[in-house]
Amino acid sequence: MTQKVLKESEMSSRKMEILIVPAANHLTIAPGSINSISYHLLSALSNYNETFFYAIVNNLDPNVKLNTNIRTFRVGSLVKPPSDFGFLNELMYPMRYFKCASTILRSEKVDIVHHMLPFVYGISYNPIFILKKTGKWKFVIGPAELPHLFFYDEFIILSRTKNKLNNLMYSLIFWLRKVEKSTYLRYMFSKTLDKSDILIAVNEATKKEYSKVMSDKKIRVIPLGVDLNEFKFSEPPLNHDILTVGLHIQRKGFDYLIKAMAKILKEYPEARLHIPSSGPRTDILKALAKDLGIESNVIFHGYLSRNELLELYKSCRVFCHPSLSEGFCHTTLEAMATGRPVVSTNTVGSEMVADKKTGLLVPPADSDALADAILKIFSDDEL
Repeated sequence: MTQKVLKESEMSSRKMEILIVPAANHLTIAPGSINSISYHLLSALSNYNETFFYAIVNNLDPNVKLNTNIRTFRVGSLVKPPSDFGFLNELMYPMRYFKCASTILRSEKVDIVHHMLPFVYGISYNPIFILKKTGKWKFVIGPAELPHLFFYDEFIILSRTKNKLNNLMYSLIFWLRKVEKSTYLRYMFSKTLDKSDILIAVNEATKKEYSKVMSDKKIRVIPLGVDLNEFKFSEPPLNHDILTVGLHIQRKGFDYLIKAMAKILKEYPEARLHIPSSGPRTDILKALAKDLGIESNVIFHGYLSRNELLELYKSCRVFCHPSLSEGFCHTTLEAMATGRPVVSTNTVGSEMVADKKTGLLVPPADSDALADAILKIFSDDEL
């Protein structure tokens, strides 16, 4: 995102200084999360040697290594992540990064402030807008995306703990969100957009929605990308292996894909479904496969290294993303980069899939439609 601004900006004799706040919640190299996407964006930005970056994060993976022109500031809990109070730690993040950013803006000659953590329509905000009138810096927001459904099991992952207070906290947070959406959140969201100079939307659907609340002249559409040196194209093997990737949570819709396997196996009894990662629904998904009598054809890999995940992409014939709701689907983009035909539910996040051209789109929560689309690809080696 900031690359676009860098190319459009006039470079002075001194190094341009960019404050990225917030850069990530938990900056990590681990695959399969928006935080790892932030890491790759930062790594790409660091190639601009004539630019110096200040990146504020909540927590930082000790394995993260960045170029010397990026200085990171960790403002989260001193407890090594994930802490038992992860969700509370995240709630405090805006206050902490605002304090850190204020200090940097007072002491350094910052040219651009970039909100890099995904900016969600109607929910996200950045209190840094309060300081906009005191500086000459440009304010960039992006990636910006639309909100997705949020279920209880995703809250468990955010809180990083499971206890008797979870139900109460979950209900309280959703009640507060309903109240805030009509008052505090709406005000902060609106003010953040008002003070921005450029907003980077991840797709056209996102741009259309943001255009209702801000000038479309300030909006650029720049989809998130993948490293083609890492996700290299190869011809799909002519087997009947299916890959799906994501945390094992309700929103990802893996239940429907496992149910679809029962239908697929009637025509291709050697077909296998590969499901890496884990999550709150792992045991539920395993039990579902067992109840359907297909547990030997549904392989749960657990967490994989990035290289192991890349090899799994290469070894499978089809990639399927059965999500119920998505703001932007990065794993679908990874699969397309590796040359795998894609079957995806038709959500906002699947905009990169052109139906019947670069993949097949089906309605969410429809096991039969998932099965039929996968069977169509299996029956035609040209797809």
